[in-house]
Order: sequence, then C-alpha cells, then structure tokens
Amino acid sequence: MRYKAEGITDTGRTRLNNEDAFLIDNETGLFLVSDGMGGHQAGEVASQLAIEVIHKFFSQDDVQNKELPENNRTGDKDQDELSPPASRLVESIQLANKVIFRVGEEDIKYRGMGCTIVALLLVDPDRAIIANVGDSRIYLVRNATLNQLNEDHTLLNEYLKSDPDFLNRKEEYAMNHLDHILVRALGIEPYIDVDVKEMKVQKGDMFLLCSDGLTDMLSDEEIFQTVQAEKKLDKLCDKLVALANEKGGVDNITAVLVKIEES
Repeated sequence: MRYKAEGITDTGRTRLNNEDAFLIDNETGLFLVSDGMGGHQAGEVASQLAIEVIHKFFSQDDVQNKELPENNRTGDKDQDELSPPASRLVESIQLANKVIFRVGEEDIKYRGMGCTIVALLLVDPDRAIIANVGDSRIYLVRNATLNQLNEDHTLLNEYLKSDPDFLNRKEEYAMNHLDHILVRALGIEPYIDVDVKEMKVQKGDMFLLCSDGLTDMLSDEEIFQTVQAEKKLDKLCDKLVALANEKGGVDNITAVLVKIEES
C-alpha cells in the first residue's frame, strides 16, 4: 500500500500550552491523535504517554508474538473476532490506559489526568483498522463525500442514541457542554473498552484524524469544503488549522491526514 501523510498541531488562540499530541509512523503504518485533559499540564503528560506507549508497542520486533491479556475488551467485537493486527491495536491502547492510570495514582500532581485516542493502522494489502476512546475523530473522504468513521464517547452522544427526540434539542444541550463531557477516556479507570473497526481501503481514500479543537470550530461541511479546495496534504493541514483559529481557536487543534495513493 502506498500513501502520503502529513500532520500538524497548534496551541490555538486561547490556551497557554498544547495538550494535544500526534504520531505519524510510516514504517508501521500507524497514525495517532491524542487530546489530553487534566490540570497542571497533566493533560499534556497523559497525551504524550498515550502516544509513546502505543508507538513503543508497535515498534517492538516481537510484537506479533505477544499474548493478549484475558481482560481485553472492545466496544464493537469480542476479542476472538478481531484480526491479529486489530487485536494488537486494542492491546496497545489498553496498555496505554493502564500506564496513564498508574502514573496518575502514583503521583498526586497527575491524579485524574486522562486523554482521548484515535488511531489508524494501515495493513497491507488493502485494509485499515481504526480504533478510538473519547471524542477525537477520524473521517474518511471518499468519492466526494466525508463521513465520520468513529463514535464520540460523550454524554451528549449517549443521550442522542437513547432518545430520538433529543436530536431536536441538541443545540440547547450542547450549549450546556454535554458535548464535552466524556463518558470514556484513557487513564480514568484501570480498564477501558476500545471501539475498533476494520475496513477495506481503495486508491484515493483520505483519512483525517483530529482533536475536538478542530471539530468544535468547524462543521463537517466546512471541513469537507476545505478538503475539496486543497489537494496538497501539507497545505490542507495548515488551512484546516488556520480556519479553526479564525473561527475562535478556543482549544488546541490537531490534524493528521493520510492519503491512499495505491492499495
């Protein structure tokens, strides 16, 4: 599989430090975005830990031979239904969760820290695995359409799923910040459910991984129009961040783009 990838992270216009982190690893085909939360820069520590632990896991030569712990769980499938690469991705995220939780328990200044994670793993010859915990997102641009591939783990989304009429009052509740209350995040509990999906990719597909600093400022339609207007990945990253800042830039902004050139 041939692809190109670019990424950018920006502090935004109101935050003093950047608690987002991202990874582009062309050797393993692994791409990550993490958005930290917690005071005293603990969110920054959590997101960096998530990236480092997951990356180290996939960089190990013997990763393919690692046994999966019995407590592995996923949001979409039982562990035995997953392919080996998907199982490894789930395990790496659950390991990151354990590390962040342990650091928070052992050091009072990091108590309660956590982060989101959204991951893309490209597997030859034509497969992609996506996984997430939290409200960072992954989109697919294919055939002139943009679709969100993962689910936001927010209180607002839980209400929307359980009450069809709730959609009519979405803006009212979003104003009360229910869309920013996470029901799932790395580092808060010793074990975590991970949503994971596997899909086929095709030439021309483009994936966008991003933190909510982008999606809070830009609608899906604005993201799509920006994507359609710019074909160079590095310039597209810059334009997405610049537009989010123009709209207010109230949070850290991170975007990672991956374009499939041949599957």
